[in-house]
Amino acid sequence: MKLNDLTIEKESHKILSHISVELNSNCIGVIGGNGQGKTTLLNAIIEKDKYLGEITHRPEFSYAGHISDMNTELYVKEILEYSVINSGTDLWGFEEILKVFDLTHLKDHSFNTLSGGEKQRVNLACSLYQKSDLVIWDEPTNYLDPRHIKSLIDIVLKEKMRRKFLIVSHHMNFIISVSEMILGLKDRELKFYENTYTAFDKKLFNEIFDISFNYMINDQKRSVTI
Repeated sequence: MKLNDLTIEKESHKILSHISVELNSNCIGVIGGNGQGKTTLLNAIIEKDKYLGEITHRPEFSYAGHISDMNTELYVKEILEYSVINSGTDLWGFEEILKVFDLTHLKDHSFNTLSGGEKQRVNLACSLYQKSDLVIWDEPTNYLDPRHIKSLIDIVLKEKMRRKFLIVSHHMNFIISVSEMILGLKDRELKFYENTYTAFDKKLFNEIFDISFNYMINDQKRSVTI
């Protein structure tokens, strides 16, 4: 997928300015401070927001956004079944997707009775259950406890071998763990698009968030702290 001079304006204010980049990695993380255009970028790609410029070679995608947009009395199993009515499913069995997202014991529960983390797992499960070439997630670690974040890392590392991911997240260590490339936004512009290890070694995260991270390597695993 290629973005050519992508610009988004709302009420005469530029939300994103002249983004040109070819997104061709198996897993791309998008980082940036609050209000820097991360969600707006995803909204352009999923054709929710109008934009200037061009997006070419857009693949078939599935999407998981914010659970605040979801309100239903449907049971978990019904939500999963309805999520694939238009797209179909080809990579996951029904019981398998329930198990991998720790939802088997919740399949007969109404969505609105679930906790925030449980709702988020349903949200993410639907996006992976759908047939797609690209999975787009906006803040997938929201509401998840450490155990389920670790589980989500494992899911992405396995699943990205057979389809691509584009992930917006403020959880830096999640992004470092799963992404091969990182796109950094600041001042509503593209500041860098780099290999994850290169961005880590150059300490490029500092300039995106205007803070000095502590960069650590332990058993060849990279992580940052504040």
